[in-house]
Amino acid sequence: LKQGNIPTAIFASYDDVALGAAEVLKASGYRIPEDISICGIDYTQRQVIPGMPISSVNCHIETQVDIAINTLLRKIANDNKLTTTAVQNINLKTEFMITNSIGPARVNNC
Repeated sequence: LKQGNIPTAIFASYDDVALGAAEVLKASGYRIPEDISICGIDYTQRQVIPGMPISSVNCHIETQVDIAINTLLRKIANDNKLTTTAVQNINLKTEFMITNSIGPARVNNC
């Protein structure tokens, strides 16, 4: 940041990480989304500033938790029975929840 070479956008692994990056950037004088766009993954609806939630990928955490709990309960219910392990693939549709934390693309002269 001290060199002024910032990326055009940050796509963080979690919304909390995106929020931390946004806080550091704002404290350093950068504006979101004018200077840099911010996005996370998990859709916890964290806000960069009041009224500006972070753009995020909604991975439907509640559905993931329901599936995990039901799988665990089935495992507990069948614990005394001779069972084999089966691989289960579950695909959940994600959604990109875009907000005003993402601005137009700019040329990066880094």
